Amino acid sequence: IDNELYKWLEPYILITQDSSRRITEENKSSFRKKENIIVELNSADTNELVKLIGIGPAIARWIIDYRNKLGGYHHKEHLMEIYRFDKEKYEKIKDNVAIDQTEIKKININKASADELRKHPYIRTNYQLGGVIVNFREKHGLYKSIDDIKKTGLVDEVLYQKLMPYISTGK
Repeated sequence: IDNELYKWLEPYILITQDSSRRITEENKSSFRKKENIIVELNSADTNELVKLIGIGPAIARWIIDYRNKLGGYHHKEHLMEIYRFDKEKYEKIKDNVAIDQTEIKKININKASADELRKHPYIRTNYQLGGVIVNFREKHGLYKSIDDIKKTGLVDEVLYQKLMPYISTGK
């Protein structure tokens, strides 16, 4: 601030070495997040997620939104697929998150419609894939195993590995 403003404010300012240190320590502790907590990503709500270092309410909502689109997180690295969630954020929280894979909601490829399939992020990237999975099922009968989606011609090994935790044949 400039000198003129300081002179006007000076009568209202009281700074002691003792009080400034106490305020600083209070401020530090109120903004410090717990580092020894573990948050389970597939069941956490926003209140739990904001306890993680660097996670505010907006990012917590993004984590939950993406979890809902996926059907649950299969591994921690999925967090880096979230828009604006970079490796730096991931590194800060990776040791404080856990994954319960039993919480993953699977899509039954023997019953799902093309539109239901297209809602999944890994299928949505190739819009045709939802329809192809359904058409293949209608022409060749029910899928006997999830490996059979490779026979559609649109699912390579990389996509298959990503999709595998999220699909089932209902058996």
